Amino acid sequence: PKILDPIQTILITLLDGYMNNPDVERKDTRAAKQFLSNPMMPSLTKNLRKAYSEFQKQKDIKALLQVIKDIADRSGAEKQDEGASISGLMRKEDLHLICYDFVWS
Repeated sequence: PKILDPIQTILITLLDGYMNNPDVERKDTRAAKQFLSNPMMPSLTKNLRKAYSEFQKQKDIKALLQVIKDIADRSGAEKQDEGASISGLMRKEDLHLICYDFVWS
């Protein structure tokens, strides 16, 4: 089971209420919910808490969605690009099998 920070579940529930809101794009809301449903590092959840407190003050859902999208772009896009570039550089011929024999006395 995935362990989510409480702010993530709060934001997912909040976004559920805005799914059919004509002010926001449904696909953006779904993408934000999908991003929030994955476990995150504490630094990311700290940014989410700040964004949520701003939302509580101003009630601007578009700004909240933009912050979530920015966090997702910064955290997810870098990881995907790194994985794609590494797999593109390695070939099967580059790998060598090394066996070590451990002797325990």
